Amino acid sequence: MKKVILLTLALLTCVLVCRSQNQMPRGPRGNRHGGPRTERQMQRPRMNPELQKLAQTFQTDSLNVGGNEFYYSLKKFEGNNSDAPIVFLYLHGGGGREGKDNSHVQHSAIKTLNEYITENNLNAIIVAPRCPKGTAWEKIGANITSLLDTVITRNNADKSRIYLLGTSFGAQGGWGILSQYPDLFAAAQLASAAPKRYTLENVAKTPIYFTLGENDIDKASKYESDIKKIQDAGGEIVFTILPGLNHQQACNAAYTPESISWLLNHKKK
Repeated sequence: MKKVILLTLALLTCVLVCRSQNQMPRGPRGNRHGGPRTERQMQRPRMNPELQKLAQTFQTDSLNVGGNEFYYSLKKFEGNNSDAPIVFLYLHGGGGREGKDNSHVQHSAIKTLNEYITENNLNAIIVAPRCPKGTAWEKIGANITSLLDTVITRNNADKSRIYLLGTSFGAQGGWGILSQYPDLFAAAQLASAAPKRYTLENVAKTPIYFTLGENDIDKASKYESDIKKIQDAGGEIVFTILPGLNHQQACNAAYTPESISWLLNHKKK
């Protein structure tokens, strides 16, 4: 009889433990362990119907670089003049590596850029490559330059008006790309990724519009000395702190008609 009672108690204990584990409190947006969402989770593309619809207007293609396929999305705009097309290169955030098809262009930056180009009747091209998993933008500079060469040649685009835009993981890579190719871009906008790994004299050659959320993990005060170094090296850099915004909010709010106009006021000599 005692054995039966002990066995019953053991089974009840097991059931209670299993139930308690399955009912653990969830953290913000479903984090079962109760902790904050990771940076990678925050950057993952969200299912926004408007952005999904916009992404469908991009064509997908690939370029063979060194025997490997480098995938990208592209959209052409025909303005009301005969000027050679302007080229905007957009480097997506970390979550863009996780999705499929055109998910990496489902971002507020693309929406704002699309609206600006359309409203101003510009001849322009947005090209947005997808960074392969397991690598970083600054490690695939050869892929990016090959892609730009292909787009420029196929569309007779203006080599003096190539603009780099990067968000979060893409902005961090942007600092590296500007370091590697200081004579390629007319100007750049980098959002929510402060300078950490860069070559000062090279970065200073490209005008930069840099934004960072006031409540980002990277505090603006930590990088003010880097901004000053770039300015002292002769670089043109606009440093804007977005008040009250965290990382994800600042990523979405960074690109505006004003920032895009600032970019277009620059032309490579």
